[in-house]
Amino acid sequence: MPFPSIDDFILPVLKLANACPVVAVPELRAPVTSRLGIPKDAAAERVPFQKKTKLDNMLNWSLKYLLHAGLLERKTRFSFTITGEGREALKTGITYMPRTYLTRDPSFMKFHPPMDKLKDAGSRPPASGKAALAKGGPAASKHGDRTCPGDPPAPPASPEPRPGSGPGV
Repeated sequence: MPFPSIDDFILPVLKLANACPVVAVPELRAPVTSRLGIPKDAAAERVPFQKKTKLDNMLNWSLKYLLHAGLLERKTRFSFTITGEGREALKTGITYMPRTYLTRDPSFMKFHPPMDKLKDAGSRPPASGKAALAKGGPAASKHGDRTCPGDPPAPPASPEPRPGSGPGV
């Protein structure tokens, strides 16, 4: 059985947040594992090149998605509570909540823009930061078109060669 996708985690996490006044990340592991039927060995499998497990990775991403969609709110660093919008979403009787459902919220769209527009254009998002500098491309800000403290500086523009100068003259 393949490991469940992120879309499979979102609704169970929201339902558990609805059942408890405040839910902490460690409290989600056992109930989500049993609801999704994840074997213990698969839940303990590590993400490549990281210390965390696949289960914790999926739980953290589903919490992040639900936070950005406004369906959960953070109480402390590791605890969350459901919002009124989250309760309303559950009242609809929804049985599956993929990321596309979360795109209804404009704040989620700022966090996770739709990839289909990029696919339709036949391009990929521009590289940013160190990766862009290594490829010789512009250092795009991780904050869109804003420049924020901590963003890498843009590489200096290379001057255009003047007519009559350069090699072969």
